[in-house]
Amino acid sequence: MNKFTTLFLIVLFTVTSWSQQTPSNSNAQSSNINPTTPATTTNPATKPAVEPPKKVRPPIQPRFSTPSGTGETTYDKNKVPDLRTEEMTVTDKVRLKRRPRAIYAIFTVSYAHKRKKKVGRFKIKLYHNRARLTVENFINLVEGNIEWVDKKTEKKIKKPFYDGLKFHRIIRKFIMQTGDPDGNNKGGGPGYTIPLEISERLVHDRFGVVSMARQGNESHGSQFFITLAPVPHLDGTNTVFGQVVDGVEVIEEIEQVRTDREDFPRYPIIIQKASIERIF
Repeated sequence: MNKFTTLFLIVLFTVTSWSQQTPSNSNAQSSNINPTTPATTTNPATKPAVEPPKKVRPPIQPRFSTPSGTGETTYDKNKVPDLRTEEMTVTDKVRLKRRPRAIYAIFTVSYAHKRKKKVGRFKIKLYHNRARLTVENFINLVEGNIEWVDKKTEKKIKKPFYDGLKFHRIIRKFIMQTGDPDGNNKGGGPGYTIPLEISERLVHDRFGVVSMARQGNESHGSQFFITLAPVPHLDGTNTVFGQVVDGVEVIEEIEQVRTDREDFPRYPIIIQKASIERIF
């Protein structure tokens, strides 16, 4: 056997072997790309175990947090307690419920203007947050909630103090004054005094300022006056506790009443009724 015969047999054997292997490889490749054919077979009676989903806890949100580097404070309004119901005592609730937003004193007075008898009314807004002691004492006297000494009987009584009193002193462009149970401008009062309440924010800078007349150096009782012009020289010496907010025309007519040499009105100016109005 020569070299050519041997070479021919080797080539023939190689081609025959390759042709026999090609169909099986193509079948394998086609089965791999078929999406409907499973790659492996499993027993339908034996199903794989399904693991339950893991519970994921939500992150805890703090009630108050401060973002780093900002200095700002944030809060969850749904978790902040309602201070009006949860953290207030019964006493606090009662005080909050009863505390008025505004308090007014209403005076009905009779007087003579141009030889005619008249009855007018004016309203004073009380500064109950700035002169608390003075306003409290004033309200107690108006409503008769506190005992005071009756000069006629020298006994303590408990009834409205200002009803029936006179404006005993009127000076045009200055003041009109009342609160003296004797009505003679000699320093009468309720039989006791309270300390002054001086504030730099409360001054006699306009018409209608209501201020206490002093009884002694550092006290006052029941007498008060209404300014008929700015009187700054009284700042720091008398307690301002209110402002006329209605009935200014009545004050202006009373200012025109004639007086004697001692500034006492020739025609009586009488307080018919004094009352307190609270706005909640």
